[in-house]
Amino acid sequence: MRIVYLLDGLSMGGAEANTLWLMQAMQREGVDTFLCTLSDGRDGSLAEEARRAGIKRFDLGMGRLYDLKAAARFLALLRREHVDLVHIQDPYANLLGLVARYIMGIPVIMTRHVLVDASATSRDRIRAAILNGSARLAADRVIAVASPVAGLYAKQSGISADRITVVHNGIVAPLPALFDRQAIRARLGWGAQEKIILMVAVMRDGKGHDDLLGAFGTIREAADGARIVFAGEGALRASLETIAEPFGDDVRFFGERTDVCELMAAADVLALPSHSEALPTVLLEAAAAGLPAVASAVGGVSEIIENGKSGYLVPPGDRHGLAEAIIGILNKPAVSARMGAFARHLAKERFTVAHQARNTLMVYRQVLGKAGRSGARTSGRRSASEPRPS
Repeated sequence: MRIVYLLDGLSMGGAEANTLWLMQAMQREGVDTFLCTLSDGRDGSLAEEARRAGIKRFDLGMGRLYDLKAAARFLALLRREHVDLVHIQDPYANLLGLVARYIMGIPVIMTRHVLVDASATSRDRIRAAILNGSARLAADRVIAVASPVAGLYAKQSGISADRITVVHNGIVAPLPALFDRQAIRARLGWGAQEKIILMVAVMRDGKGHDDLLGAFGTIREAADGARIVFAGEGALRASLETIAEPFGDDVRFFGERTDVCELMAAADVLALPSHSEALPTVLLEAAAAGLPAVASAVGGVSEIIENGKSGYLVPPGDRHGLAEAIIGILNKPAVSARMGAFARHLAKERFTVAHQARNTLMVYRQVLGKAGRSGARTSGRRSASEPRPS
């Protein structure tokens, strides 16, 4: 079975990281995988991670949504690599799904990683309509990362519910035993009495950084030593730094990080007060690290956090509820430890990339069987002596 995974690029993001993890898990299942990106213009640290993992990558150098030369390069790639199935991981690649489906007759699967499309401008809405229409025409099956995503996307795209399957994303997380919490805190300059509220998210509208800052005054009064650490970059950083100025060093901006797992091992609670999410990878990572989380009850978040057991769910925009939930974790170490242990249990039982790969592989086989393609031409595990793609 030979699968090409389509992404916009390798900027830092949950869908991009998950795609790399899934590809490697699929290789362990005996599937031959390679990556095709629309453009490498916004590549981040994940590009180096892909290179180190030995992932075979092709880049189309796509300059705009309609790029006939890039489409021709993709068509040549499909022919040269004898692809059995195309798995789209980014909506911008949906148009190329039409090339695979209608010119080459190759089955197409698309994963829906987001709850809603950008719709702030008429251009956003037109683009979303085009891309969703392309998915409706090209995709043999849509994989939704959470149940609310599946239901909403059926309405948004016009794709029938029987063509949409829910498969939760999984993660690859280092064993907690690999981390020395106290050593990490010492390296980061976090004192023993500091209570660290970690938020890992791109700094853009809708992520709720302003809500956390708006709740922080109440948190500081009730939880001695409370500090906020923001990990991530984005267009809103300057304005958020201005809002945070009255709090001085109690709010710290770490920028984009490659050591998020270590930050989670050393923090006391994760906050994600987003106004919209599908199945946020950062919550899966926090659960695997045994870090309790407080998050908005949106999208598939409730499929990760069991309210009151592995963390707390609050309504989006409810700054008072956000503050109270965070205080309840920071001021009750026994509750925090119990929640962290249960979160780790849930991550191990439900959200490993191995689970995701097996469930996704079942979808591949169903689609290939329906299309009359067994994928047997290249199936089977690669022998230890056979060179891997580079």
